[in-house]
Amino acid sequence: MDANSVFAVVDLETTGTSMAGKARIIQVSASFVQHNQIVDSYSTYINDHVAIPTEITELTGISAQTIMAAPSFDQVAAELYQKLQATVFVAHNVNFDFPFLNQAFERAGYPPLTIEAVDTVTLTQILFPTLSSYRLQDLSRHFKIEHRKPHSSASDAAATAALLLILIKKIEQLPLLTLQTLVTIGLVLPKQTMGVFKTVLQKRRQIEPQKLGNQWLNLDGIIIRKPRQQQQALRKPQIKFPLTKKQKERWLTPKYQYRESQAAMMNLIYRNYADSNKTATNLLLEAPTGSGKTLGYLLPMAYLAQKNRPVVISTPTILLQQQLQQVSESLSQTFKLKVNVALVKGRQHYLDLNRFADQLFLDESNQLTQFIKAQLLVWLTETMTGDLDELNFNQTAPFLAQINYQTTPTAQQQSEEPYDFLTRQQQVLARADVIITNHSYLCLHAERLTKVLQTKPYLVIDEAQQLPDAFLQTRRVTLSLGTVKKQESKIKHLVETSHGANLMGLLANDPDLEQTLSKCLQITNQLGISYQELLTLFAKQFQTKKDTGTLAQAVNLQHFKVQHQTAWQSIMRATQHLKQELDVFNHKIQNRATRWLPADYQLFLQFNQEVSNLIDFLNQVTQVVKRSSVAMQAFWLSYRPNASATQLRLVTTEFAHDQELQDDIYQYFEPAVFTGSVLFSSKKAPFIYRQLGLERSNTRMKRFQTTFNLKKQLNIMVAQKMPLPANENNPEYVAYLANSIQKIYQTAPTPTLVLFNSQALLAAVYQKLNKRIPAQILASNISGSREKIMRRFSSNQHSIILGSSSFWEGVDFPHNYLKSVIIPRIPFAAPQNPLMQAHAAQLKAIHKQPFVSYSLPQAILTLKQGIGRVIRSENDTGIATILDDRILTKKYGKQISSALDELGSVSVGTIGEIIAAQRYFLAHS
Repeated sequence: MDANSVFAVVDLETTGTSMAGKARIIQVSASFVQHNQIVDSYSTYINDHVAIPTEITELTGISAQTIMAAPSFDQVAAELYQKLQATVFVAHNVNFDFPFLNQAFERAGYPPLTIEAVDTVTLTQILFPTLSSYRLQDLSRHFKIEHRKPHSSASDAAATAALLLILIKKIEQLPLLTLQTLVTIGLVLPKQTMGVFKTVLQKRRQIEPQKLGNQWLNLDGIIIRKPRQQQQALRKPQIKFPLTKKQKERWLTPKYQYRESQAAMMNLIYRNYADSNKTATNLLLEAPTGSGKTLGYLLPMAYLAQKNRPVVISTPTILLQQQLQQVSESLSQTFKLKVNVALVKGRQHYLDLNRFADQLFLDESNQLTQFIKAQLLVWLTETMTGDLDELNFNQTAPFLAQINYQTTPTAQQQSEEPYDFLTRQQQVLARADVIITNHSYLCLHAERLTKVLQTKPYLVIDEAQQLPDAFLQTRRVTLSLGTVKKQESKIKHLVETSHGANLMGLLANDPDLEQTLSKCLQITNQLGISYQELLTLFAKQFQTKKDTGTLAQAVNLQHFKVQHQTAWQSIMRATQHLKQELDVFNHKIQNRATRWLPADYQLFLQFNQEVSNLIDFLNQVTQVVKRSSVAMQAFWLSYRPNASATQLRLVTTEFAHDQELQDDIYQYFEPAVFTGSVLFSSKKAPFIYRQLGLERSNTRMKRFQTTFNLKKQLNIMVAQKMPLPANENNPEYVAYLANSIQKIYQTAPTPTLVLFNSQALLAAVYQKLNKRIPAQILASNISGSREKIMRRFSSNQHSIILGSSSFWEGVDFPHNYLKSVIIPRIPFAAPQNPLMQAHAAQLKAIHKQPFVSYSLPQAILTLKQGIGRVIRSENDTGIATILDDRILTKKYGKQISSALDELGSVSVGTIGEIIAAQRYFLAHS
């Protein structure tokens, strides 16, 4: 591969993906690239007289009719083989196209091609690491590449050739030092893909000096984007808020449409804070989908922020933060408002440049780690924030934990250099008018946030119904109960290992130190025995045996503590004794400081760290056990089926008392705006007031109307007569659900979401339903991650999602794509759920009925959110089916029916009647 190489960009359409089976090529195309331009092309259909599966025809548009007059592969092999000789083979997933084509050549009697090969997927992932998708269709859309017929190999090959030119240009524009580092860090890429970097590097070394552009900064060999110069704050022009309809119409058009409910929301928020004759109150505002909620609070708050009091907006997720940031930044262009926007997250989301520098040139055997390093090197030449969420990474990759800022700051992490990403964040934050954060960060850092801003900001909590759960999550502590055994093993290894350096061998000539070390080891051994005995009893008392899923088992830790008080106290005393002996040991080591080599100190430090980790863990367990008598605590075991005692995790969390959200969050802000698309489960909404810790005396509540005509857009049907008991252990009930879902789908095959409240029931229905109907069945925790399921669902209209948990809310589908939602059961929290049990105990203690005060309103909110997945715009239409007759037969059903009436047209019937009504509705909507 050199500067004069011809790149043959090839794409195949095939009858399948199995190279070992009977899959064959049905279209082959190539675009030839040389000297950064497309110089030739080739394309032909292939007819090897094999059946083309229906799904391939649907995907590619190629049928038996299409290839009827096409040549066989044998007939085109000679010409194609000749064209590809002496080229560099390029494909978008080269590990499929190249061997598949070579196999076809071998069947035709030709030797496999031995030319170099390059993968454009890998190149794109390295050079554009922030893209959300690397499918050719999505890349074409992003780079504005003409790609009229995706999955036609001619169009795919031409699009991939255009992509290759973009990739080469990007490599040519990288800082030379970045390119040199990419070549030297030991990247392992498919085939000869690495050669593209090397070829461009060789060419650039010959023609350009080692000069760095003004936009970059060299930090000890790592090139980063220079931080923006922080200009002195200018006095903002005071722009008058558009209060009247005429003023708003003038400001909103042409980008936005005037909406009555949105205008009312804007005025209510603005006047709440701007009216000097009134004291501002909390605002509790339900703004359903279609009411223009985001702009409804963002615009008045942006105006108010012009008067040097910033606004903090909190959302449930980081994804929503990013979406809100885009809308906020557009205010400057659309409404001529000078709005400085800052995105704020926990420090663990940001890259620590010092830690990355330490890791960069380490020789890693892990290919994924080296690949991530390459992506980071490119990203650092572009990012202004260092926010790792900008990258299309699996955020659980272990390497990220080695290069991000730690949750708890260390002395080495207190850099105040202007290039440091946390320093940049603080500078941007201090100058911001609109600060966008998430509920978790707000719960943990409300006081610190306002100290940085040096004022009492406004506060908007979007999707406020999720704040209590976020607060609960930040109070959660998880203890891995196998930690003591692991730490004991590490300590013994350092002291007594039979190979290499160990502490006993090092201290053999110092009886005093050896004796202290032996005491530490003896106490550690005794702690391990005592702890394991207690853990065995704990597991025997609380662990249940089941076959599937991650189990959550409530535990009465207070009762267990009382039962085994003597054993607990013995472990606590031994932990204190171990701490004392470790201090003595460290003191004696320091007194003999001149004796030790650097390698000796390394061993002492390791020993001290591992013993300290053991002590810290046992102290944490002790604190959790001590708090077991607190009424606001919940405790449960989390474990996989057939887990041993050392594989158990003890989870605890603390519920917010009535004043805690006020003490930890609200007091640091002006009276807050609480908003959401689904906040109220009933007219007076006592549930949301209690959940958010709000008083009616200083809170104004308002429900805005949607602009959608829901009675015409959404048809809700409730089924009669379901088999009992309604659970996964009743084969008749499981069959009823599977049959009902099948009938509803087949009556009007359309993208369908089935929302379950039980993973076990979901799995049982999946087993019945899968492969029974001509649709792609995708199931939570079975078919991959939520993101993967969403991608597959959105690319195939003949799909059904069986979803649980996160699919009830926070999932956005393309407008008018999702047409049908099916809900097998009213989403009540399971009574055996540990958190539900703790909620119930808490409510009973204040003489409230758990079902009426918590379970029912929570289920109504969840139900409304689930059904709300269907109608996202005024042009959407769809159907919702509830296969739970308790709405009709139980006393509480009237309250649920009343909530459903707000969402659309509600009818009742048998499955047959439902199908007929839905067919008619979809045909005429």
